[in-house]
Amino acid sequence: MILIKEVPYSIGQVCELLSIENFNLRYIEKTIGLEIKRNNAGERIYSQTDLETIKLIFELKDQGLNYKAIKRVLEHQSEIAADTEHHEEGEGLIIQEEKLQTFMSLIKNTIDESIENKVNSKLEEITNSLETLVKQNQELKKALDHEQERHFIELDKKLTKWREDQQEKQERFRKEQEEKSIPWFKKVFR
Repeated sequence: MILIKEVPYSIGQVCELLSIENFNLRYIEKTIGLEIKRNNAGERIYSQTDLETIKLIFELKDQGLNYKAIKRVLEHQSEIAADTEHHEEGEGLIIQEEKLQTFMSLIKNTIDESIENKVNSKLEEITNSLETLVKQNQELKKALDHEQERHFIELDKKLTKWREDQQEKQERFRKEQEEKSIPWFKKVFR
């Protein structure tokens, strides 16, 4: 029996085989949480299994899954394992019928969580914005009340002065009328 030793791939070889850039592969590894072995020099070394996993990630991505959903699929891969015996190149991912329900449930839960997280995040932003608007509204109301109070005090002063001026005018007018009503000879002998 002859053992065939698996040949490790470098990051450059994997990128060339998959027609992607190094930084894209590193991003996917980090996002998905792939644990790629390293050699003594700290360089990544990919096994055939790693290469197949990365190919699966690209198939799932091409089918419209986001990285969070792909990570969940990989975590539950044994539960929803694809039918690789009858899988032909270019056919896309084939999931066994009995495991399709598990896969669909997994994707639904991932989508629900993603939506819930986004909604909660937006709801928190809206709540914070609303609280800020309420505070601003209260401050504006205080400022408006203060400005109205100042305006009414000023208006009251002007009205009071106007009344005093009117009373003075009336008093002068009354005196002038009294003066006119006094006969001329009384004015002379006064």
